Amino acid sequence: MYYLRVKAKEYGLKQKFSTTECKFMALVKQQCDDISKKKCSFEDCALNENIKSVIIGTSVEYGRPWAECEYVYMPLDFGHHWVLLVLDIGHKQIQVYDSRNRTGEVSIKWGQYMQCMEVHLAKLMDFFGVYNDRVEGPIGDGKLEVNFVLRCPRQKDGYSSGIFILKMAENLMMGRDVLEVKASDVVLYRKKFTIELLHYYGVDLK
Repeated sequence: MYYLRVKAKEYGLKQKFSTTECKFMALVKQQCDDISKKKCSFEDCALNENIKSVIIGTSVEYGRPWAECEYVYMPLDFGHHWVLLVLDIGHKQIQVYDSRNRTGEVSIKWGQYMQCMEVHLAKLMDFFGVYNDRVEGPIGDGKLEVNFVLRCPRQKDGYSSGIFILKMAENLMMGRDVLEVKASDVVLYRKKFTIELLHYYGVDLK
C-alpha cells in the first residue's frame, strides 16, 4: 500500500487516510485467537509494536495516525485471494470489497475473521485513543459493523485480485467509483502500477 500513500502525497489528495501492510490483519486475527485461548491478555497483545505503530501512524513512510483519518485501507490475504477492507472510522464500519463472490474456502475463512474485525480491532482503536478527540466517541462495548459491498467489480481469472484491490483503493482515495475498475483493463493496470512504483522508488525509466 506504499503506492497509495506516495501517490496521495504527490497529487496533494485531500482525503485523510492511512494504510496497513499485508501482515497487519493476520496479526490482529492471531491476537484475537490467542486472547480467546487465554495465551495472553488484551493489554499485552495491544502493546505489540507491530500493532501499536500502525494505529498511531509511525510504522510506515507517509503514515498517518488513525485518530486523524477518515479511512484506513487494509489488504487481507486469504492465501490465494486478496480482499480490500476499508475501515470507515467516522461511521465505525468496515466495508469489504471482494472481486470474487464469497464461495468455498474464502467464505469459510470469513467466519474466522469476523470476531477479530468486529470486536478486537474495535478494542484496539479505543485502547489507542482513536476516538478521544472525535465527536463520535469511543466504540466501548459496541462493535465495528462489517458490510460486504455488492457493487464491486469482478475479476474474470483466478490471479488478479491483488491488482483489483490496489486499483479499487486508488479509485476510492481519489473519490471515484470502484465500478470504473474493469477486468478487461487488468493488463493496463499492471503496467501502470509497475511504471509508477518504479518511479516512486527512484528508478530512472529513461
